[in-house]
Amino acid sequence: MTYSQPQGFLAAPPTGQGPGVLVLHAWWGLNDTIKTFCTRLAESGFVVFAPDLYHGKVAHTIPDAEALGKALDSNHLQAKAEIVEAVRYLNERAGQADRGLAVIGFSLGAYYALDLSNADPEHIRSVVIFYGTGADDFSSSKADYLGHFAENDEFEPKSNLDSLEESLRERFLS
Repeated sequence: MTYSQPQGFLAAPPTGQGPGVLVLHAWWGLNDTIKTFCTRLAESGFVVFAPDLYHGKVAHTIPDAEALGKALDSNHLQAKAEIVEAVRYLNERAGQADRGLAVIGFSLGAYYALDLSNADPEHIRSVVIFYGTGADDFSSSKADYLGHFAENDEFEPKSNLDSLEESLRERFLS
């Protein structure tokens, strides 16, 4: 089955193929920072796709980002379905579905990246998150994880980080 490109940003290396990386944007939306990040990954040989979970909207202020994030969270099942569609598209586009994908999530996108790793363990081989937490059930996951966090983050309390670390330790170190 051939999947059409969902709404988002695709960046591919000159060869057109390579390992697939799904990038899930922060609460700011699919802005130029995320597109530049995707382009840099593509220049390093990856096929990268960042779905536009805000459908063309980009925040420029914290109140705007909070409003867009809350709207997305209120329709999280649709967002998760769009991410699954993006995974299918990227798997096909990268041409390496048997190797699995990496997913990188920034802030709001970290929640969806963590959720995806457990919801779709056959397609997600690694997860990198920046400044975000989320899921606490990793019972189905087969992914490797790497998290980047600030020492003090008013939007991501230390208790959330501790809970995430405990959940991952329970799954992978017990």
